Amino acid sequence: MRLKFFFISLLVLSLASVIIFNRGESQINLRKEGSKIDVVIIDAGHGGKDPGSTSITKIPEKNYNLLIAKYLAEMLRKNYSDMEVYMTRDDDTFIDLKERGRIANSKKGKLFVSVHCNSKLPEESDKSGFEVYVMDAVKSNDAVKITQGENLLLRDNMDSTRGKTAFQNDFILSSMYSNAYRRYSERFASILQTELTKTTQLENRGIKEEQFVVNYTSSMPSVLVECGFLSNTKDEAYLRSKDGQYDIARSIYKAIRYFKMDYEWENSY
Repeated sequence: MRLKFFFISLLVLSLASVIIFNRGESQINLRKEGSKIDVVIIDAGHGGKDPGSTSITKIPEKNYNLLIAKYLAEMLRKNYSDMEVYMTRDDDTFIDLKERGRIANSKKGKLFVSVHCNSKLPEESDKSGFEVYVMDAVKSNDAVKITQGENLLLRDNMDSTRGKTAFQNDFILSSMYSNAYRRYSERFASILQTELTKTTQLENRGIKEEQFVVNYTSSMPSVLVECGFLSNTKDEAYLRSKDGQYDIARSIYKAIRYFKMDYEWENSY
């Protein structure tokens, strides 16, 4: 009887070891799959019938955004042979805000950068400088729902036949993903703020939180950068110049470079 109990115990321990090993191995593989910033999505804000704001010299914001985004894409493609770089638009095309996030998700993006220019309201006093935005924490619930529906990793592993309990588990998992994205978004925003301050002539107006649709529809770390005020004479002249556009793109490129190194070191084995 004791011998039989011994063999049963041994069998249970063996099965438990296999389950734990396989579970651990799958978690390791899962982490390795997402351990590299190898797909970057660059979003040139506005476009087509949506001009954005208008500069002092009557140039639409969409033009500035696209020029900076193109410089950035060129730098990344030139310096990273192991990175895929996608632009949500590379010409004067209108793309719905939520569609930009869906494009990023369909390309399995690992980082999303939306490029914009700012403008003060008529009743406001003059403003100048850059601002970096991350998703407002209040919007996290919306981000969770969208992540759950559109994140490729979660979607591919969902089974509608598993019932309510499994759905709740997926909801918790997608919440965890959303929180992780926010943490990495904040880290990237901090690096970007440093690089823009070091490399450009623009005043640092800080990192802010906002409920931009384009940010929370992308299921990955994401930031939106306002590259100066088109309503400010000095900023607009800088943004209009090739040197200014290149400086800003170079700053974003360097921020991606440092974030990539930091992220991959943290997530490597």
